[in-house]
Amino acid sequence: MSPARPRVQPVATFLVERYWPGVTLEAFTEAAGRLADSVVGLRRSGAAIRTVAATLVPSDEAAYWIVDAPSIDLVEKACQGAGMGAERIVPAVELRPSAQLRAVGPGRRVGEAVREGDDAEIAASMGRATGDGGTQG
Repeated sequence: MSPARPRVQPVATFLVERYWPGVTLEAFTEAAGRLADSVVGLRRSGAAIRTVAATLVPSDEAAYWIVDAPSIDLVEKACQGAGMGAERIVPAVELRPSAQLRAVGPGRRVGEAVREGDDAEIAASMGRATGDGGTQG
């Protein structure tokens, strides 16, 4: 008899937005560290959550975090644990495969450049290359 498998929670991606007049790189870095610590604490208690990225846009006085979690409530809990306010926490779609991102050009959708054979190296990295250096259609 095999051991019971742990339950796997479906995970979604969320964008945390904070508009932050007068933000400095130091303050942003400290907030990112507090959020990371909060997420680690939640993970230790069994939550399926992780911070993916943090971005500061100084000219817009805005900070953004990408967080993977099964619910918006868990992301809110992580932000509260970090003592960090957020104007919005919204479901988001993030494209992570770098080969797909490089394949996007003006007027194209993700993957079109690969299907058209514009870049055999990208196609090969995505497992779509043929033996003759072209791409499969």
